[in-house]
Amino acid sequence: MSSRPLSGTVDGRPFTAASAIAFTDTEAPGNKLIQISEAEQECTNLGDSFEGRRDINLNGPWNVHTAPLSLENVVGVIVYKGDSPTIGLMASGKVEYVETPTAAGSVGKLRLRGANSKDSIEGEVSVKVCD
Repeated sequence: MSSRPLSGTVDGRPFTAASAIAFTDTEAPGNKLIQISEAEQECTNLGDSFEGRRDINLNGPWNVHTAPLSLENVVGVIVYKGDSPTIGLMASGKVEYVETPTAAGSVGKLRLRGANSKDSIEGEVSVKVCD
């Protein structure tokens, strides 16, 4: 997978990841819920949900590994439109957890390649660990 910055096409427009944050999944404590966004976001401030904003979400074990995307391991694509965001899924591709530090405030690294019938992303993103 590419180590270039995570980018591609989402909702018919060019997408470039500006930030990524990770929270512990309370239902599966070894997992992290990861939100990658074209907007700047912090652990305490997810940023403005402006019209057309696009986020990429995934959930998985927070340890160094590579896994194919599938119906059991999907990437969510959220596009904010009006009062109700649209949600799509990417079940084709692969995610590589390159660096997975555990301390809050540390920065990990993911590589992701995902696609569906209208969206396609690939590249590397730094992920700030929130908790």
